[in-house]
Amino acid sequence: GNTTLDEFLGALERGSQSELQDWSKMWLETAGVNTIAPRLELDDGTIAGFAIEQTAPADHDTLRPHKLQLAIFDETDGAPTLREAIPVEVEGARTVVEELVGAAAPVAVFPNYEDHDYAKSALDERTLDYVRERLERFDDPFMRLLLWHSLWDMVRDQQFKSTDYLALVSEKLPRESIQELVQTTIGRANLAQ
Repeated sequence: GNTTLDEFLGALERGSQSELQDWSKMWLETAGVNTIAPRLELDDGTIAGFAIEQTAPADHDTLRPHKLQLAIFDETDGAPTLREAIPVEVEGARTVVEELVGAAAPVAVFPNYEDHDYAKSALDERTLDYVRERLERFDDPFMRLLLWHSLWDMVRDQQFKSTDYLALVSEKLPRESIQELVQTTIGRANLAQ
């Protein structure tokens, strides 16, 4: 026979020895996808403040806890290189990342490195400017795919102009070697026209 959600969660709780009722209310019983976005404050080439901001759609305004990897990129020989990936637990509308204060300013950051969290990732202005110049120079094809996904989500959320997205597609996509990434991006570009 079939089971109820409460019975299913009860069995999982007994097996994992973890309480899942609150998790279920936030993740299974509410709609909407959160957006996470880094916010940097720079001072003379160093990070003076760093936070992850979380938002939710107005019609589904639940803010959820998120566990993610925050990627910090430097540049070597004109190409982005991963400095470090920092584990961050996001709680509420704003989570301060104190461990980055005083560090050298990165060329780019990405809030959901390796895509382990269920959320949309918006790019900060510094990263957006860098990606517009050097997107094709990210060596990792999966990182490029995540960046293209973020750009598209930003278009859909009216944080990035569709005309700017199309210009980026026109300039950067001919340099892309991963066929799946090309097909996905072309499909989205057709929607943006």
